[in-house]
Amino acid sequence: MVQTTIIFIAIFIALGLVLTKGIKKTFSFIGNLIVKGIIGVLLLYVLNVIGAQKGIHVPINEATASISALLGIPGIIALVVIQTYLGL
Repeated sequence: MVQTTIIFIAIFIALGLVLTKGIKKTFSFIGNLIVKGIIGVLLLYVLNVIGAQKGIHVPINEATASISALLGIPGIIALVVIQTYLGL
């Protein structure tokens, strides 16, 4: 009886540690994505300010912000290429 109680407590503690680390990773990922999103939107804004002289304009909306957040600078370059050649 005592052995099963000790095993149950050990399993409960181990499960608690696993869940705690999983929650930390999830919040870390969400926080990292938010920071990258803010940086991406700022880079899009700077691109629009500087690119206004050369006729480059990429609208800032949910789609472009998501692409710049997930892909970073290559995503912004892709947005410029798409905007320039396809005129979307």
